[in-house]
Amino acid sequence: MKFPVKLARSIVVCAFLAGISASALSEGKEYVILKNPIANADNSLIEIFSYRCTHCYDHHKFNTMGKVKEKLPNLTYKF
Repeated sequence: MKFPVKLARSIVVCAFLAGISASALSEGKEYVILKNPIANADNSLIEIFSYRCTHCYDHHKFNTMGKVKEKLPNLTYKF
């Protein structure tokens, strides 16, 4: 099979798979609506952390919040 045909098939397959993975989120399964929403304050950053989340662990390990505080000292930080 020639390269352009393989490339075209690969692009079609990738587009199809991307469409499958883009599904709507459902309330109660992927997210919940808070009973008491957190008030949005101007110039503030709220950190939400979970020990079960690998991304949270990486941000904690690499001191991401400390780096943000250095770059944006005028923000109020809440943990």
